[in-house]
Amino acid sequence: MREIYEYQEKKRKDEKSLINSFYKKGIKEGEIKGKIEGKIETAKNFYRLGLSIEQITEGTGLSLDEIKKIISISNQIKPGI
Repeated sequence: MREIYEYQEKKRKDEKSLINSFYKKGIKEGEIKGKIEGKIETAKNFYRLGLSIEQITEGTGLSLDEIKKIISISNQIKPGI
């Protein structure tokens, strides 16, 4: 009887640990996604303000290619459509 209890208790703790691990991973991924989205929005704003691609790269930490993609996509989207 004791062995069954200990086994079930260990299983419960392992499951709880696994859930906590997944939860923490999800939180971290969300933080990373939020930071990236923030950099993209900042890059768009810098571009609208007339900053050069080099200035945008320096200000956001994004690569030159990433900035060019953001600008290309921004130019394709027409407000109000």
